[in-house]
Amino acid sequence: MDRETAKSLDSACMLMDEQPDSSLNILLSINPSDIKSEYLQAQYALYLTQAKHYNHINENSDSLISFAVDFYDANKSSNPIQRMLGHYYSGIINANARKYSDAITDLIKAGQLAESQNQYLWLGRAQSEIARIYNKMSAFSEAAAYDSLACQAFRTSGDTVSLQLQTLKLANSLNNAGRCAESLTLLTEVLSDATRQKDTASIRQAHGLMADSHLKLKNFSKAADCYYRYMELSPNKATPQQYRSYIDALWQSGRHETAVRLIDSAKIKYGIHAEIPFEILFETGNTKEAYLQLKKAFAETDSVLDEITRQKVCSSAVEFSRNDIDVMELSYQNDLIKLTILIILIITGGIGAAAFVSHSRKIQKQKDEQIIALAEELESILNDRNHDSAKSEDVHVRTTASDGNEPRFSISRKHLDTIRLLCETYYESNQKESIKSKTAHNVEQEIKNFVNNPDFQTFLEYLADSENNCIINRFRRQMPGLSDKEYQIFICSSLRLPVPVILMFFDLNRNTLYTTRRRMRQKIAGSHPSDEREFLSYL
Repeated sequence: MDRETAKSLDSACMLMDEQPDSSLNILLSINPSDIKSEYLQAQYALYLTQAKHYNHINENSDSLISFAVDFYDANKSSNPIQRMLGHYYSGIINANARKYSDAITDLIKAGQLAESQNQYLWLGRAQSEIARIYNKMSAFSEAAAYDSLACQAFRTSGDTVSLQLQTLKLANSLNNAGRCAESLTLLTEVLSDATRQKDTASIRQAHGLMADSHLKLKNFSKAADCYYRYMELSPNKATPQQYRSYIDALWQSGRHETAVRLIDSAKIKYGIHAEIPFEILFETGNTKEAYLQLKKAFAETDSVLDEITRQKVCSSAVEFSRNDIDVMELSYQNDLIKLTILIILIITGGIGAAAFVSHSRKIQKQKDEQIIALAEELESILNDRNHDSAKSEDVHVRTTASDGNEPRFSISRKHLDTIRLLCETYYESNQKESIKSKTAHNVEQEIKNFVNNPDFQTFLEYLADSENNCIINRFRRQMPGLSDKEYQIFICSSLRLPVPVILMFFDLNRNTLYTTRRRMRQKIAGSHPSDEREFLSYL
């Protein structure tokens, strides 16, 4: 039976690239319970996962591919290429399941194995997938860095098609990262190559990305030209968002008549008038749609502000606002109606701004109250901490002063949780300086004292070891030579402290933290410590 299975697997492998649907049908015809050999079971799991991916079937369960990964990791000398593919597809599946940390770990491993076997095509694919994950996480600088590495790998592999597609992905990541000028330089080269090769798909995509770059740089005329070329090549593939961007570029560049025609076309195709700014609708004569948008704005306004609006509008537009039916039955081309809508537009802008300010103040007040409440709670805990330490069941760490009498530092898990919540609230509000409460100021200073106290690091390390089977002790022993910052980040990560807390503890920015974590993952993967998988799971 295994001999027949082996033949079927070989046939599926041979057809994988050229006829993936036939390959999938062969694999689905195999009964996995009939496979006795672990080697063939791993091969079957890998090929079936690969065939589903080639047929655009997105899997998010790793139950199948994990068997192949475990088998090839346990038998490293058996087939390094299949081991590399196992980690690659495990990364794809984990990314589909939004297990981004596990996905990046698998893809880094796949890239290392690919490079060791001079498989630069697969190295580029692994790095491209990592970039895709970072784009999903809005870590655009990291995404651009990995897209650039993928371009280098594809260039080394000699696969010009993959290089062309990857260069377009790099341009998109550069746009997302705000590096639009670099993106335009890259896209100019891509457009030149694609034109020479008569690659219509790449030409179309390059024009679309160039349009986005010019729009972000406020080069509205150039953006409109690029959108025109993009839609000329594929009029049926333009999205509603691209129509809106094209209309905006045309209007801002002064091509009002063309914008009007495109609005009518977009209305027929997508019915997207409601998404176009109502001032453009009004200026282009679409007064009915402009009125409906204003009416919707009134309906969403706070009741008090709504009443004020009605009173102000009434004096200048009473004959046109007795009821909605009367207004809708009037001719929208009448100059008086246009004037009324203009008045409403001006008033609505003021009322909308007032509503926004009121709402923002309300939200900020709630944040301030939440921070003050947390601050008072923490101050209460800190004031009673010596009393609580005798009763609490939380883990405590105490260090004794030089005279050996009074404890100079005492903290519990309860203290840490309160500090964590307070840090998260401060970070989310982004308004620390607006908190004028003396209590909040005192407690914020207390937090800084905690973090800057060397014994605070002792507590964190002790707590992490207590909760995770001496994880820090093992990490220091198996990964010597790291920086203090790297050890501190690992300690906090092993305690599952949220990113905002780590950022405030060590005065880091988000990009620095993500970069440090990525480098730590690479160091761990390259050192192969005995607890490698556990260490990577915390990063």
